[in-house]
Amino acid sequence: MDDGIPVESSDDISTIALGFRILERGPSRLDLRPGWRFPLKSVFSARYRYLFDLGGGISGPVTETVYWVEGEGFGTTTRLELNRHLGEWTVLRWTSRGTYSEISTGLEWSTAWFLFRRLGRGNSIVPEIGLSGVTVPSTYVRSYRTAVRYRHRLQRWLHLHL
Repeated sequence: MDDGIPVESSDDISTIALGFRILERGPSRLDLRPGWRFPLKSVFSARYRYLFDLGGGISGPVTETVYWVEGEGFGTTTRLELNRHLGEWTVLRWTSRGTYSEISTGLEWSTAWFLFRRLGRGNSIVPEIGLSGVTVPSTYVRSYRTAVRYRHRLQRWLHLHL
């Protein structure tokens, strides 16, 4: 059942890709994704995801993605998410990720907190706070963000975010 709370978050809204599940065994999964990023560039990625459960209502995925972008080259992103269920309809999520690529001058990182509150079948409201930065030439915070999103399920596989 879709409770309006995504299994994991996605920061990339400018890519269209086909996903092929190559392997799924227990908590492990391997996907291949050819696609396009806008402005129009070919992309290809391979992603390994492992779902873990720490007990006490804390769980989440750790993922490693290796990718290639036309004109930019290769890169890798490591992501860790911790989800804490605060009740039947509420989940607190902490996400942290780091990306290193051929065009980056160091590690590009971000971290954020989300509070998913299910409003009804397939609908949720999500306040969030986060920050991001880089490590070269020195470690610093590049941006801060706050947002409130409304998420509505249009189809089992399609969601609208406002």
